[in-house]
Amino acid sequence: MLKTDNQIATKVYARYSGILSLSKFSLLLHDNNGDVLLEFNPSPDFCRHICWENPTRPCADYLKRFNSGEQGRFVCCYGLENILLPIMVKDEVVGFISGMQAYSQEREFQKYLINTAELSEMKGLDLEVVAKAISAFPTIDKDKADIHEQLCHHIARNIALDIAESTQDNTRIINRLSAEKELLEKKVIDLEAKNMSLVINPHFLFNTLNSIARIAYFEHSHTTEELIYCLSDLLRYNVKQDEQLHTIASEMDNIEKYLYIQKARFKNRLQYEIIVPNELKAYRIPNMVIQPIVENAVIHGITPKRDGEPFV
Repeated sequence: MLKTDNQIATKVYARYSGILSLSKFSLLLHDNNGDVLLEFNPSPDFCRHICWENPTRPCADYLKRFNSGEQGRFVCCYGLENILLPIMVKDEVVGFISGMQAYSQEREFQKYLINTAELSEMKGLDLEVVAKAISAFPTIDKDKADIHEQLCHHIARNIALDIAESTQDNTRIINRLSAEKELLEKKVIDLEAKNMSLVINPHFLFNTLNSIARIAYFEHSHTTEELIYCLSDLLRYNVKQDEQLHTIASEMDNIEKYLYIQKARFKNRLQYEIIVPNELKAYRIPNMVIQPIVENAVIHGITPKRDGEPFV
C-alpha cells in the first residue's frame, strides 16, 4: 500500500520531472482509498477548489470509480477528459494514477455552458474566482491526449515495479521501461516542436497582412486596407493564450471587427446593432465567450438565407 511519506513517489517524480515538465496536463498519485498523495502536475483550480470533496479527496466522478474498480479514459460531469489507472502489485491494487482534466477540442464548448453564478453561490466563492477558474481550463488535442495516457500507464507500471519485491526480473523490465520513457519523451518533444511552429506562424501572418494593408493604402483601396487591419486584429486577439479575464469592452471591440468583415461579405443581408450599457463595459469575462455565439448566429442565421434579418 502506498503511504503519504513513501519515497517511491519522490523517486519517480525526480526520475520523470523532465518529461512531466513537457506535459502541461494534470497527473496525480493516489493511495488505494483514492486520497491524493502527490500532484506530479497539478489539477486545474476549478477541480481542486470547486469539485474536490476536500484538499486530498477528488471529485465524485473519481470516487465512484475508485469504489467500482472502473479504469481507463472517461469524461466527467463537466465534459472534461480524464484517465484513471490502478497501480497493480501481485494482482493487488496499491494505488492509482489519474490525469488530464482537460477539454477535448470537440467538447471545449461545454466550458461555456457552466453556470458560473450558480457555482459561485453554491461554493461561497467570488464570481470572478469561479469565472477565472473556468476560463483557465486547458484544451488537449487527440495526439497529446494519447501521449499523456501512455505517460500515465508508464508511470503506473514504474511505481508498481519499484514496489515489487522481486529483483531478479527487474533488470529486464527496467530496460523496457527506460526504452518506453525515451520514446514518450521523443513524442512529446516532437509535439512541442510542432506547437512552436504554430506560435511562429501567426506572427508571420500578421506581418504579411499588415504589409498587404499598406499596399492597399498606397493604391487607395481604403476598404481593402480596413478589412485587412480588422482581420489582423481579430486573429491576434483570437490566438491569445493568456488566462486573464478580458473586459466586455474588449470582447465587443473584437466582435465589432468580426461583424465588419462579415458585413463586407453579406452586405445588406447582414444588419446588426451592438448595445452594451457603459456601466457593464469594465466588467471582466473569460476570453472568447461571446464571439462563438455571434459567429453561430451568422453561420446558422444569415448564411442559409437569401435575405438576411437584423439581429442584436
